[in-house]
Amino acid sequence: MYSEEGASYDPMFHGRLIKIVGDHYIIVKEEDFSIENEKAEEKFGLNQYAPLNVFSVPWRRL
Repeated sequence: MYSEEGASYDPMFHGRLIKIVGDHYIIVKEEDFSIENEKAEEKFGLNQYAPLNVFSVPWRRL
């Protein structure tokens, strides 16, 4: 899963690529980057991952 934090007035963003394993997660890559100079897809290798299919997730009512 990839998440990104930033503000529209600042070109610096913080990206985090995590892998969910069972009931915990592993941070694969996490760092700050400038959206003016870099693309998240290239910086984090997002093109090699398939989008999450929410219909394949076994949802549970809480």
